[in-house]
Amino acid sequence: YEFRLNSQVSDCCFSDDGAFMFASTDDGNIYQWDVGSRKIVDIMTDVGALQTNCIDFSSDNGYLVSGNNAGMTNLYQFNKVTKTLNKKPVKEIDNLTTSIDNVCFNPASELLAFTSKWKKNAIRLYHLSSNTVY
Repeated sequence: YEFRLNSQVSDCCFSDDGAFMFASTDDGNIYQWDVGSRKIVDIMTDVGALQTNCIDFSSDNGYLVSGNNAGMTNLYQFNKVTKTLNKKPVKEIDNLTTSIDNVCFNPASELLAFTSKWKKNAIRLYHLSSNTVY
C-alpha cells in the first residue's frame, strides 16, 4: 500500500503503539495516518517551519517533536482522546540558530536531544518535566 503526500518526505516515525504513522515534509507540514485504516487522519503545519527536517514520537505516546530549517524544535502534545496532535506546540525551543537535523527522545521520554550538523558542538538536551534546556 502507498501513503501519498503532496511534497517530498523529510522524515517519518510511528507512534509507540504502532497505530499511527507521522511524516514530515519539505514544505513544513506533518501528516498523520491511521495505519489500520490506511487513511490520513490529520495534516498540520509545523509552527515556524518552511521545511521540517526531522520528527520523533515519544515512547509514552504523549509527544511528537519536530526540528526545522529555522533552528526551531517544536514539541507537540498528542491528544489521547481525539488521537491527533495539538496544533499549537507546548514548547518552542530556539536554542540553536542553525537548521535542526536530528531529534530524539530517550527511552523513558524524559529527555529530548536535538542537534544541528551545521555548527560545531550544536547538541542540546531538553528535560520535559523541568522545562530546562542543557
